[in-house]
Amino acid sequence: MSNESYHLEPVGEFTEEAHQVMNLSQEEARQFQHRAVGIEHLLLGLLRQGDGVAGKALMNAGLELSQVRQLVASGIGRGESIVLGEIVFNPRASKVLSRAVDEAKILGEEKADTGHLLLSLVREDASVSASAATRGHMSFLDALEVNREAIRTQTLHLLSKEAKDLPEGKS
Repeated sequence: MSNESYHLEPVGEFTEEAHQVMNLSQEEARQFQHRAVGIEHLLLGLLRQGDGVAGKALMNAGLELSQVRQLVASGIGRGESIVLGEIVFNPRASKVLSRAVDEAKILGEEKADTGHLLLSLVREDASVSASAATRGHMSFLDALEVNREAIRTQTLHLLSKEAKDLPEGKS
C-alpha cells in the first residue's frame, strides 16, 4: 500500500447519514488495525449505520454485519499493530465516495446519501470482480453471494420512494 493519503470529498457534498457511514467505516478499519478504509469497510459502515436507504437495501439482501466482519477477518485479516492517527480512504474507497456524488447528481439530488454510496460501491465492486476473476479471485460482494443488480434495483426503488415522501421543495 502506498503512503499516499486520500481524503474525503468536500463536506457539503454528503448528507449527515453519509458522513456517519464514513466515520463508522474509519472505526471499522481501526478495529481491524487497517491503515486505510477500503470498500469492505464502507460496506461495514453502511450496515452499521443501518437507518438509511443502504441499510434497508442491504438488510433486504440478507446481509448482516457479523457476516461481513467475518469475511473481512478471514479474507483480509487484522493489521499487525494498532493504528494511531488518521485513517485515510484508499483509492478504491475514494473512488466510491466520488462516484456517490455523481450518482446523486444523476438522480437529481443535491447531496450524496447512503443509497448513493451503496450504488457507487456496487459499481466499484463489479469492476473489482472483473479484474479479480482474471486472477482466480472473487470480489467482496461475490464472496458474500450478493446479487449486485438486485441491490442496485432495490436501492434505486428505495431512493425514489424516499424522494416521493419528502415535502415539496426538499431534497
